[in-house]
Amino acid sequence: MHQLKTLNKNKVSLFCLILLANTYHAFATDIKVAAGWSRPPYIIPKTHSGFELDLIKQVLANMGHKAILTYVPYERTISMLQQKSVDMALTLNIKSGLQARQLSDVFVVYQNVVLSLKKNRFDINNIKELESLTVVAFQGASEILGLRFFEMTTKNSLYIEMADQRRQLELFLQGDVDTIIIDINIFNALSEKLTGINQLKNINIHPLFPVSRYSAGFKDLQLKEQFNSALRKFVADGDFQKLKRYYDIQDIIATHEY
Repeated sequence: MHQLKTLNKNKVSLFCLILLANTYHAFATDIKVAAGWSRPPYIIPKTHSGFELDLIKQVLANMGHKAILTYVPYERTISMLQQKSVDMALTLNIKSGLQARQLSDVFVVYQNVVLSLKKNRFDINNIKELESLTVVAFQGASEILGLRFFEMTTKNSLYIEMADQRRQLELFLQGDVDTIIIDINIFNALSEKLTGINQLKNINIHPLFPVSRYSAGFKDLQLKEQFNSALRKFVADGDFQKLKRYYDIQDIIATHEY
C-alpha cells in the first residue's frame, strides 16, 4: 500500500512537471521583431545591442519571450508588419501609416536636428532656408518631419534620403553636402566612431524640429497590451533610466520650429 501511494505521488509529480513545461513552452514563444538598419546608440545590429534593442529584449524577456531580430530598411519594417511576417516592428508612429491601435506606448524619443559645418557659416533659422542647400536625411524623413519639411523636399532637387546613416555622416563630414538631418545622439555616437573624437565642436546645430516619439507596431493587439504593461513596469522599476544612462542618451535640444 505504501509503495502504491509513493508510485501515485510520483505520477502526480511527473504530470505536474510535464504540465508546467508545456505551459512554459506555450508562453515562452519567440517574437519576430523587425528593426531598422544601424543607428547607434539606438540600434547596433553587429552586436544585437543599442538602447532600443536592449529595451525590447529586456521587456520581452520579462514577459517570458525571446526577441528574434531582423534588420531591414525603415519602409521594409512597415511592410513586414502589414504582411504579418513579423510580430513586432520598431521605431514607428502614426505617421508611419499604421492604425493607432497597432502602436504601443512610446518607448523611445529621437531628437532630429539640422547640422552644418561651422566653417561654412550657414545661418539656418527655418526649414524654408534648406531649399537652396544640399541636404542628406535618413530614409522616411520627408514623411516624418512635418508638412513644412515635406514641402521643402519637393522644391529642393539637391535633397536626398539614405538608409545608411554612416554613409550620410561621411558625406557631411567630408563636405560633400551642406547639411544633414540626423538625431543628435546618433550624430554623437557615429561621429566619434568614424573620426575618433566627438565632432560637436565643429558643427552648428539648427534645432528646427519637434522631438519624434516612437512606438513599436504589433500585429497582435493582445501582445501589444501585454507589452505595454511590461514596459510600464520597466519604467517604474528604474530600468528605463539606467539603460538611457548606459547609452548616454541625452535630451539637450530645444525646438525652434514645428
